[in-house]
Amino acid sequence: MVESVDTPDLKSVGGNLVGVQVSLLASTKYYVVGKVMKYILSQSYCFYMNEIVRMYFIQGIPYTFDELPKLIQDHPSIQNEALMHRDYDDEDMYLYSNYLILEEAHPLMFEVDLENPELLPRDD
Repeated sequence: MVESVDTPDLKSVGGNLVGVQVSLLASTKYYVVGKVMKYILSQSYCFYMNEIVRMYFIQGIPYTFDELPKLIQDHPSIQNEALMHRDYDDEDMYLYSNYLILEEAHPLMFEVDLENPELLPRDD
């Protein structure tokens, strides 16, 4: 199956085609013999607003996080993992969440085909 490009997505300057808007999620969804593979969730410890949090991702795009107690944030292995990932702030989360909502791919707001739904955040 091939992704189609709608005319409004074509960008031009002075009548010359200069680019096409491509969805980040569409480029990470694979088609194998007519079967759509599912999106993959992941988690990692990251810095968010100078605190370490457990960040949740869909296809590498962050969509929410869990705050952690100070005792867990101070653990050396948690700190090492957080240092290996990029830092996030409010603007990052706002932009990523809006993007996922517009694509109807935010796993907490829309029904999304997931490879590993057990990695969704839980309300304990």
